[in-house]
Amino acid sequence: MAKDHGLNTGLVNWPVTRHARGSLTRLNLGGAGAVTFSDAGGHRYQVVLADLSAAEDLAEALRS
Repeated sequence: MAKDHGLNTGLVNWPVTRHARGSLTRLNLGGAGAVTFSDAGGHRYQVVLADLSAAEDLAEALRS
């Protein structure tokens, strides 16, 4: 979980972006909090949420 500026790093601000380097898929819902996690295959995902409180809630749900 981390603070986030809610912007993607490419020229086009798509809601979902995939970065080949590090195999990261970013789902940007526009906000100030982000959660990054990995699946069993090692692919990383990052979800940008409205605020840190929402990011904390998602992080807790993923830990369960």
